[in-house]
Amino acid sequence: MKRTEELERFKTEINLVEYAFTQGYQIDQNKSSQNCIVLKDRSGDKILVGLDKSERHYFYYSVRDDRDYGSIIDFIQKRKNLNLGEVRKELRSWINNNYSSTYTHTTEPIPKPEPALKDRHKILAQFENFKAIAHHPYLKQRGISQQTTSHPRFEGTIYTDSRSNVIFPPPRIATASVAMRFATKILKASLAAVLRACGFPFHLNKIYDWSFAKARLTA
Repeated sequence: MKRTEELERFKTEINLVEYAFTQGYQIDQNKSSQNCIVLKDRSGDKILVGLDKSERHYFYYSVRDDRDYGSIIDFIQKRKNLNLGEVRKELRSWINNNYSSTYTHTTEPIPKPEPALKDRHKILAQFENFKAIAHHPYLKQRGISQQTTSHPRFEGTIYTDSRSNVIFPPPRIATASVAMRFATKILKASLAAVLRACGFPFHLNKIYDWSFAKARLTA
């Protein structure tokens, strides 16, 4: 078997979810979906596994380290410090269906993710590290009061990242939506535009001077 052909088989035939399970990872059922399987191990490592829609390669993104992503080969090299030859040797048993594991297999079937775009998982992995906030100094600079952003209607709609950027993800991001809108310190959108992007159909007379009595809040 040619080397390139063997590498291709590793990436397309070995379910990365199943391999990760044999390495001590467990599936987070609450956060997993049909096309994004979330797994974590005892050390705190957390990964999102998917199946690339175009290449049909299994891939992963680490939540803890944005430089840690790729195919099953990258996954092994970054965690076991093996060279490519050693990775080949380990994975050959998988494509020959005679591998063994030090971990007990679950009686439940191992899920196979539905095909999806890689960028989607990258965004979701980033979102896992965002912190929900009620207010931010930049919002105050823009004339948005903490009383406004602390209203229950805005709960879980405003986030910040490790660089203290203000982030307004669309409502469906928490349920694996691909779209995401970043609002940084050079935010150009007006408050009304930001609210519309978050899915709130507000009818305002003024951008910064408004009353909840005049706002029609709908789900």
